[in-house]
Amino acid sequence: MASAANKDDFFARKMQENQSKPDHLPPNQGGKYVGFGSTPPPRPTASPAPGVDDVTALLSKGLQSLGQVAGVAASTAHVAVQSGTQNLNQLLQEKQVAQTLQQTSKVVAEKAQVGTRVWCRLKQITRRLGRAS
Repeated sequence: MASAANKDDFFARKMQENQSKPDHLPPNQGGKYVGFGSTPPPRPTASPAPGVDDVTALLSKGLQSLGQVAGVAASTAHVAVQSGTQNLNQLLQEKQVAQTLQQTSKVVAEKAQVGTRVWCRLKQITRRLGRAS
C-alpha cells in the first residue's frame, strides 16, 4: 500500500507544479500541460493579399476543366480499346476457323488418297479372282 501512496503523492506534486506553469506556452517549452486531446489555441491567420482569392478560384476552375477533359479522353480511349479488342478477337476466331478448315481438308484429302488406293487394290484383286475362276 505504501507504493500506492507514493504514486498519489507523486502525481499530486506534478499537478501542483503544472498549475504554476504559464498558459501561453506549449508543454514542450515549459508551458502548462492540459491533458490528452487538448489542442493549442488557433493561430491568427493573415488575411490573403488582394486578388489571391481570384487566382485560387481561377486555378480551381482550370483544374476542374482539366479533370473533365481527362475523364472524356479516358472514356474515349476505353471505347477505342474495347472496339479494337473485339475486332482482334473476331479476326483471331476467323483465322482459327480457317486453320481448322485447312487442317480438316488436309485430313480428308489424305483419307481420300488412302481410300482410292484401297479401292484400286480391291478392283485388282477382284479382277484376278474373276480371271482365275
